[in-house]
Amino acid sequence: AKASNERSSTNFSLLAAKAEVKKVMDASNVANLPTSAAQRAAIVAANIRKQLKVAPMGNNNPDYHTDEIEINDYPQYARYKMTQRSVVADIEERYECTITTKGTFVPPGRKPKDGERKLWLQIEGKTQVGVIRCKADIRRTLEEAASMRPDSNARRSGGGKYQVLSLTY
Repeated sequence: AKASNERSSTNFSLLAAKAEVKKVMDASNVANLPTSAAQRAAIVAANIRKQLKVAPMGNNNPDYHTDEIEINDYPQYARYKMTQRSVVADIEERYECTITTKGTFVPPGRKPKDGERKLWLQIEGKTQVGVIRCKADIRRTLEEAASMRPDSNARRSGGGKYQVLSLTY
């Protein structure tokens, strides 16, 4: 019975969508038709969302919040730590947010090319408080990782795990 209800709900959705398309494309509404295909598609989508009671995503939705944090200038180990799946999944679960890595790593001293953006994280969530707390936790994780791991140049200066011994005969 449950599968039957799901199928009938899907059929209703498809019928509603077809009816909306027909209404927008109807010849009697030519004077009221938007000029571009994109405008017509937006009207059809809005009408379908209204019928199905689906909230729009993006800036128009009050239940959708975003923020971002640039991670390009943090040390390599901190960037690596913050993009590990286990770390990201833990933070996402804790704050009910989604974290997406975006941009391109731009080495120090080089400016990003036109249209290129430095490495950053996009944070999306249902509540503004969750997004703010998530960003604070990301910043804390980056700062901890940056302070924990010494710079890789320190190893090359003799502070590494092994010591080179010179043997003289």
